[in-house]
Amino acid sequence: MRTKAVNQFGRAFFICLAILWAWPGQTMAETTWQFEGEIDGIPTYSRPVEGSDVKMYKATAMVEASMEQIGHLLRDVPATPLWMKNVLHTETIKVHTPNDIDLYLVLDFPWPTNDRDGVAAARAVFDPAACGTVTTTTLITHPDYPAKEGLVRLPGMFQQYLLNFKGDHLCELTLVLHMDPGGNLPAWAINRELVSTPAKSLKTLQALVKKDKYQEADDPFNRDNLGFSRGIARTVTARYMDDTAIIEMVAADTRLMHIIMRQCCSPGWEEDLITAILQAYFKTLPFAEKIARSSDQSVLAHLATDEKLAKEIAEEDDLVEMVLLHRGVTYPVLEKMAALVKDELD
Repeated sequence: MRTKAVNQFGRAFFICLAILWAWPGQTMAETTWQFEGEIDGIPTYSRPVEGSDVKMYKATAMVEASMEQIGHLLRDVPATPLWMKNVLHTETIKVHTPNDIDLYLVLDFPWPTNDRDGVAAARAVFDPAACGTVTTTTLITHPDYPAKEGLVRLPGMFQQYLLNFKGDHLCELTLVLHMDPGGNLPAWAINRELVSTPAKSLKTLQALVKKDKYQEADDPFNRDNLGFSRGIARTVTARYMDDTAIIEMVAADTRLMHIIMRQCCSPGWEEDLITAILQAYFKTLPFAEKIARSSDQSVLAHLATDEKLAKEIAEEDDLVEMVLLHRGVTYPVLEKMAALVKDELD
């Protein structure tokens, strides 16, 4: 019955987790990335940053793990030195929520220069425009973490992780890095060190995420991941639906969230999602209230009680396309549903 009618709506959706370290006044030059070569087999790129002689660097690698497993590793603040090149020490100051953390970090700099340190506040938000999650960390001051003797307090650092679904337990992770280490270090020396940091860090992360403590964090609905999963479910559903009742229904239904969290970007996943949403919606009070105002109420009521019929109607290509066009179950969509039900019952 299905013939990919929603292909016109089905551009790939990439769920993105971004962790951003920034400082006031940071701007990125609107220039293209220049290929620097492969480091440890990982492509590395650079581009200039306005007002700085230090370049911004990025590297992208495939990671054989789920977003939840990688996210658990990224949130594991004390473990950061195990995989992030040149990070000597990190500690959690306060966890407001799993996606809202204050932390302290020390960066290892070669002798005879002094190591660098900083205090940061990491804040995660869902960004519907970007269809993903952006976590911004700004360097802050903290009464219990003043500048320490023998260390140079970082003037600024920009570090961004972009995590994109590529399939079940397969993600693309991009690390972007720029730094102002302060002091009198020449830009060429900083660039020489930073160019390999993203790739070498990703290489180590690929292995570290295989450890049991991260593999066991695979459940998108556990205590740490549930809020994140619900936020993504709302964001994804809002791309296709304006109906708040449907958006909240998806965010409360683990089966529907599982389609989003595990099938995103796989062939035909949008069709599966819309079909599953319709089947679940047919059984809800908002659907009953909506059809109560329709002259076809008695016909449409079959969708709430006849699961086989509901599945057949929800899989109709023309209906799926119309739901997407109207961004929800509007009254013209109900008329279409009623006509389809009548055809099936005749």
